[in-house]
Amino acid sequence: TSAGFLPVGTAATPFTGIFDGLGHTIDGLYIRRTGINYVSLFGYADISAVIKNTGLTGVNITGWSSVGGLAGWNRGKIDNCYNTGAVTGFGDVGGLVGQNYNFGTITNSYSASTVMYGGTGSGPGYFGGLAGWNLGTINNSYSTGSVTATGTCRWVGGLAGINYSGSITGSFSTGSVTAGTGNYVGGLVGTNLRGVIDNSYHTTGAVIGNGDYVGGLVGSNEGSSGNAIITNSYNTATVNGANNVGGLVGYNVGGSIDNSHHTVGLVSGGYQVGGLVGMNYGSFDGNAIITNSSNTAAVNGDGDVGGLVGSNGGSSGRAEIRDSHNTGNITGTSDNVGGLVGNNWAYYDVSHTDVPGSVLINNSYNTGVVATTGSYVGGLVGYNYAEGGSSAEISYCSSSSAVNFDTLSGGGWWLGGLVGNNYGGSITDSSSTGAVNGSNDVGGLVGYNYCAEIT
Repeated sequence: TSAGFLPVGTAATPFTGIFDGLGHTIDGLYIRRTGINYVSLFGYADISAVIKNTGLTGVNITGWSSVGGLAGWNRGKIDNCYNTGAVTGFGDVGGLVGQNYNFGTITNSYSASTVMYGGTGSGPGYFGGLAGWNLGTINNSYSTGSVTATGTCRWVGGLAGINYSGSITGSFSTGSVTAGTGNYVGGLVGTNLRGVIDNSYHTTGAVIGNGDYVGGLVGSNEGSSGNAIITNSYNTATVNGANNVGGLVGYNVGGSIDNSHHTVGLVSGGYQVGGLVGMNYGSFDGNAIITNSSNTAAVNGDGDVGGLVGSNGGSSGRAEIRDSHNTGNITGTSDNVGGLVGNNWAYYDVSHTDVPGSVLINNSYNTGVVATTGSYVGGLVGYNYAEGGSSAEISYCSSSSAVNFDTLSGGGWWLGGLVGNNYGGSITDSSSTGAVNGSNDVGGLVGYNYCAEIT
């Protein structure tokens, strides 16, 4: 019929058996059920289900929600399976699996299918090259197909739309990721919410979003008490978004990033743009920590632009950058532009006035050239700001880069070889060796030092 194949398993009567394809393929699977959920070869696979050694080629599958090439909703085990073709839906859409739910596992599998949003306006989101949702485990798996979710669709990723308390290890994506005005777009994962990503990467395909929270690997990394974790991972593709744009992560709030990197691809956006992270934000709910990480690619933005982090902020919480560096060139057209961090700031959250915010940059450096037409510009940090009892610390850091101001553009206040404006912050055992060119309040180390310490 025009609706095509009837999926195996529903929410009422799920598939609970074992399907071993023995290495065979199913070619040309066609399903078109536009108003139906759980659309795939296996619509609904429950916890005891096992699907293995199965290939799908040339699929053409369209559904509403929980749409995938192999399984619409999976709570069982998928191993050594793959899919090629096209998968289209309105939400919770993945090239292999629509939703990989609690206890669901995907191992040694891949998707080379294109994943697309089936509407023309607003949509709920959760689109991934391999899985729309992951609340389970993805290991040693990958996606090479493009993911396109236009309109206002959110949570769009090259491998998974969202990793919700799940685990992704030893996995990668290479396809382009293109979104409309929706937020949370990543080359690998749209949002990592209290999940773990380790030894994984995105490469080749450009990551493009017209909304906020856009990252080369992860759009947003969100957690509390350090339970959103990214380790040993990288991105090499170009990244472009509106605000909170990073070569690796667009927005890191209450999460940790260790031994992870961005290289090669240009990172560009509006505000809060960083070669590694757009905004690194520590709040009352959890600290944001970056360690042993780097960027080597060029970064272009308007304001709060940094070679490593655009904005490093603590509001009744702590944000740290340790043992990290940038070597890429930085260009900013507005204020708060730095070779490592554009804006390093701390203050009280109005809801937690008894808890001061704090930020730290320690044992880190920049060698990339900083070019600007704005103010608050530094070879390491553009603006280092602490309010009241909060603290903004820079220690054992250096910059050897030039800081160049376009004298024809006007402005050009508070430019420094290390820090443009140190307002209430502290600088300890740090140095700069690069030339500085500006109009007003220009210093070899600090352009302007107010109620602040340099030792």
